[in-house]
Amino acid sequence: MESLNFTIIIDGKQCKDIMSFYEEFYKKFTDWRAMIENGYLAKDGKFNGIGFNLDAMAEILYGGFGVYDEFEDRNFERVTVIFKDFNIAEENLNIDDHGLPFIYRVLYIFLLHSDHITFSLE
Repeated sequence: MESLNFTIIIDGKQCKDIMSFYEEFYKKFTDWRAMIENGYLAKDGKFNGIGFNLDAMAEILYGGFGVYDEFEDRNFERVTVIFKDFNIAEENLNIDDHGLPFIYRVLYIFLLHSDHITFSLE
């Protein structure tokens, strides 16, 4: 059986601060249409009370939530995540978060899940 891969692109230009990073992440890694129906996401694209924290992000990357349900149903073996315009996000998200810049904590979480995610910066 041929191995299937799936690509997600995070747009660093959309990551102007921590909240906009989470919005970009959730739009790419979750089913945002279902989130609107369930009241987690307003129709204008603003989030309403979803877990904006790195633990929630890690759980989504671990699998079983969001778009990973589709990956598992379609037998995708690897997910490729491309972080375009990373330098812009790096500049905007160079905010102290428990002693480390927030953006580097984000990268660490992606690297922890490298068994099923191929991650690259552009």
